[in-house]
Amino acid sequence: NAEYMGRTFRFVSNKMASLQALFEAYQTAASLIDRNEKTDAEAYKAKGEALLKLGQKALQDAVDTFRQGLVIDPTHVQLKQQLEQALHKDTTPKVSVIMDKMDAGLSRCRQLVREIRSIASKSVELPPSAATPAMVPSSLKVLLVSANTGSTFEDPAFEAPFFGLFQSEIAKHSPDFFLIHFQEMCGKNWTERDTQETCMQFASKLRSHLSDYWSPGMMFHPAADNKDKSFTALASIGFIRKSIIEQDRIGIWNFETKHVISCASLFENDTMNVTPFYESAAFAAKMFPEIKAGRKGYLHTRWVLDNVPVDMVNIHYFHDADNIVTFDDSYPSVYAKCRARAFEHTLSQCTFDEAKHIFLFGDFNFRVDMKPVVHEILGKDVIREDIGENDNRLVVVKSSDNTKQLKLGPKLFELTDPQVFEHEYHRFLKYDHEPADTVSKHDFVELPIAYPPSYPYEEAPNQPHNFMQTRCPSWCDRVFMSSKLQRAASSPSYFTIGADLSIGDHKPVCLLVNWMPVFK
Repeated sequence: NAEYMGRTFRFVSNKMASLQALFEAYQTAASLIDRNEKTDAEAYKAKGEALLKLGQKALQDAVDTFRQGLVIDPTHVQLKQQLEQALHKDTTPKVSVIMDKMDAGLSRCRQLVREIRSIASKSVELPPSAATPAMVPSSLKVLLVSANTGSTFEDPAFEAPFFGLFQSEIAKHSPDFFLIHFQEMCGKNWTERDTQETCMQFASKLRSHLSDYWSPGMMFHPAADNKDKSFTALASIGFIRKSIIEQDRIGIWNFETKHVISCASLFENDTMNVTPFYESAAFAAKMFPEIKAGRKGYLHTRWVLDNVPVDMVNIHYFHDADNIVTFDDSYPSVYAKCRARAFEHTLSQCTFDEAKHIFLFGDFNFRVDMKPVVHEILGKDVIREDIGENDNRLVVVKSSDNTKQLKLGPKLFELTDPQVFEHEYHRFLKYDHEPADTVSKHDFVELPIAYPPSYPYEEAPNQPHNFMQTRCPSWCDRVFMSSKLQRAASSPSYFTIGADLSIGDHKPVCLLVNWMPVFK
């Protein structure tokens, strides 16, 4: 009882702290325009003070309710039962009503902040201090990473630099919270491994490199056997700085009970059954009869950052299995069409929070439009020669002056100078059509790309910059966010890591933001 009441009290106190922070922010903004908009500023101050009193009253009502609950029903020792009772008692003030009042107060206060900032922008420029007044809690530095780890499990030489890379990047950026989405967990030869044991060992090694952080565990659905069609090979793991855990600012959603669990309470026990904390599904083969749909799907978690729910979806979509088919297809190729359908299916199946604060990041397998890319490199007028049949097919495309050529096979993309994609990657961004045609139309945004394609790099030591000549280099690994998140996710930075390390065929892609939901 005491543990539950303490956690609930902290939750309400955090709501109150948010209200206080909003009031202080609006008060700071109001002071800036006082000399030009004195009447309005005083009116807003009066409204803000009234809202603050309302919030304080709601907090006291909540405390009284919890105390009465302890006296009325001391036998309820299960947390779930206690919460249900608190929400449905008729003999005491309903906690849900109190929470609704506080949410309404927060919503109104945010509206006042927007109005104040709007007025201020017409009279004086808001300095940075207006956005972060002294009493506003510090922002959370959040790092999101997508990493396809298929190669890591196949060659022991990749393991040390892979874990070392994450250790150095975390030390460099010092996030308060970071979440890694892995694809191809357990490797390409997963059928030869115990996926549960392999994943747990991987998570344990990663944790050993990050002593300043704590993780509730790896979200992963293991394969039942080596023929399991539901196995997605997706895994997600979140890490929280230990000093942030003590502030109780981060929680995780339980999809079974439909409740938020405080990570601070999980940290105290350091044990966790992760099954209720994610939802995951593989794409059924019958949905995509034209391609092989193995080990592709999504894994969805929801984290609560400073009382704001944020949905995080780990994604792995289908690759271009045959380069010649892609080259001969007019855009969108059969593979691009399947990826678009998979994206629509993902959105329809995930149970997002109504606020729609969503990050989508993973290996989308988006590919550049190959034919115009080839013409960009070889020239408009090319000479084509077709050789062989079926799996032995080969297409040779040469420039008109015979100085450059491309050999194209089902799994061959052999270019005279493949490193043009590293040194002159900006030339090919205009052929990166899939995000705009698939994701952006659903009100998701991506920061501008300022790095070479993330795939495919040589799976060999000491060749970190060399592209493997199997596929057309493309920006397969991406991070998107719903447009509603843009104001909360300030000072964003979008980049790849591991440019000078041989860690496999993919380079991890990262988004770093300062999380400030007070101003969302």
